[in-house]
Amino acid sequence: MTPHTDKCKKAQRHYEQELAAFEHKYPNYCRMCGGTGVVSNTENLAPFGEGPWMYTSEEACGACEGHCPRCGHPAPSDDKASERSESFLNRERACKQCGFVLGDSKQESAPRQPECLCWLMETIWTSEWPTEGGWYWFHGWTATFARQHNRPARTYFVEAREIEGKICYITEGRFLYQTEGAYGLWQPAIIPDSPEEE
Repeated sequence: MTPHTDKCKKAQRHYEQELAAFEHKYPNYCRMCGGTGVVSNTENLAPFGEGPWMYTSEEACGACEGHCPRCGHPAPSDDKASERSESFLNRERACKQCGFVLGDSKQESAPRQPECLCWLMETIWTSEWPTEGGWYWFHGWTATFARQHNRPARTYFVEAREIEGKICYITEGRFLYQTEGAYGLWQPAIIPDSPEEE
């Protein structure tokens, strides 16, 4: 069984408390979309997957079609059947039961469970950023927006290179910056020797 850090345990407890409060208030919320009304999908549009051309698309959640995603209240009965699924997709039409309006990022929705990276700590991964030049594996997120949009952590092949007296981190043609929210774990990458020419 993987031991969890105090930080991870605290984040999990906070999430469980927030989720319990939300479920008490909105017991019939859609579990598929978390009460947001939309589901998202992220894909890399770069040719052959080479490069950070990440694109996130969103579409109406089919699991709560015809009902309010947050409280489960049915769409107004005066709508045509073919239009009921769109009833809560119009900013000008709020749910009469709870006031839900699609696209309002400030309104309540189910909290997102924090991703646990504790299992990586059982290996030689570390949260300390490399201080020497070389090649490394980085498992995590390259920017704040990736975590905010609940994108899964990825593993990157990173070169730590000294530039003008400072160590810089380069992967997939771009730099990683802690100040831009890059967050994850590191371990040295063992690079094999080049094969000898015959």
